[in-house]
Amino acid sequence: MKSVLLLGSALALLAVMPATAGQAPKRAQDPDIAISHRDRVYAAEQFSNTVSVTDPVDNRLLGFIKLGDPAPGNLSPLYRGQLLVHGLGASPDHKTLAVVSIGSNAVTFIDTATNTVKHTTYFGRSPHEAFFTPDGREVWVTVRGEDYISVLDAQTYAEIARIVTPAGPGMTIFSPDGRYGYVCSSFNPETVVIEVAAREIVGFDFGAITLYDCKRARHIICRVLGGSPERFEGFEFGDNAGLCSMVVKNKHFLPAGEDLRERDTVVFTRKLRLRGMESLMVLPLIVQDSPIGTFVLAARAAGRFPKKTREMLGVISNQVAVSIENAKIYKRMEEMATTDGLTGLPNHRTFQARFSEMLARAERTRKPLALVITDVDKFKAVNDTYGHPVGDLVLKRVARVLAEQVRKVDLVARYGGEEFAMVLEETGDGRFAG
Repeated sequence: MKSVLLLGSALALLAVMPATAGQAPKRAQDPDIAISHRDRVYAAEQFSNTVSVTDPVDNRLLGFIKLGDPAPGNLSPLYRGQLLVHGLGASPDHKTLAVVSIGSNAVTFIDTATNTVKHTTYFGRSPHEAFFTPDGREVWVTVRGEDYISVLDAQTYAEIARIVTPAGPGMTIFSPDGRYGYVCSSFNPETVVIEVAAREIVGFDFGAITLYDCKRARHIICRVLGGSPERFEGFEFGDNAGLCSMVVKNKHFLPAGEDLRERDTVVFTRKLRLRGMESLMVLPLIVQDSPIGTFVLAARAAGRFPKKTREMLGVISNQVAVSIENAKIYKRMEEMATTDGLTGLPNHRTFQARFSEMLARAERTRKPLALVITDVDKFKAVNDTYGHPVGDLVLKRVARVLAEQVRKVDLVARYGGEEFAMVLEETGDGRFAG
């Protein structure tokens, strides 16, 4: 089964550049436009089933556009208004507002000049948001309850196509040139990339992200979609003549063309071959001019990655790299807050939190729990005689020995100074003494 371009939460495609909801981003060099009393702010009111209209200059409420009644009136079987007014999308010329009502499965189109309803289109189960394409010709409605995007004609408001997407489509943003739509799932950290003109998901049969450790000169395949993930994920290899290594070295995508000229081209290593692919693209992941890995895509069909697609994938790979680096920074900060910097063991604060959890679990399951507090005898003499660097080495060695002696379910922490604590689950006096 063909995989689609699914990028995890770390890829953060919606952070390509600042944008208003559902609309193409403006250029960074475009001047800001000051607000005036002619401008309006619209807000969907989910419980009153109205759209409020506000003057943004003085934040003055001008009125409401009533699309339905609040509860309990809307609970009647004879109720004919909209229910759970939720999502809003504006046309590029700002003349039309699309209002999604989740409960009544509808999109209401409002004329912003008169704030009156022009048309209402009904869908399947639970439409979520409505987005105009940058050229204003189409409206893409994410129908979250039935896993598709309903494409409407922006003039007639009639459905002209459906784009099937996985896992409950939620939000959409379009590339500035209008070529691609990025649709994220409401239910999992996935985003699909859709070619707007073809209304097709950009597809591939194999995708992988590798990370590069420049100090060790080693690559590791950390994430794989399609193919046989268990065969590739976690595989580590050194610098070689493969495409991944060359892309990291040169900081430029390979191969130069969209198709594989040689079927036995090495992507990772000669032992770990990627076979049966006609189209291949290996892009560098670069942060501050330093390569941190590669983004690999392959397809069995030829011609899957033409120039326009490669350009789009280049933008995506840049965002992937930034997201991965941000995740690394977050992990390092988290480790600094929970880990002792010298020994690498959980610090005192983390010990207290985890010990409380383990103690509560032991009380709930009525199973024994052992707490061991130990220290290094005559540690002050070691520091005084040999110096603090040697004392640090002693603490590191003791920490490593203790960590190697316990199970994964147990806890070893640096309690403070030369003191260490161990918490052993389902361990009583007799077992510990043995």
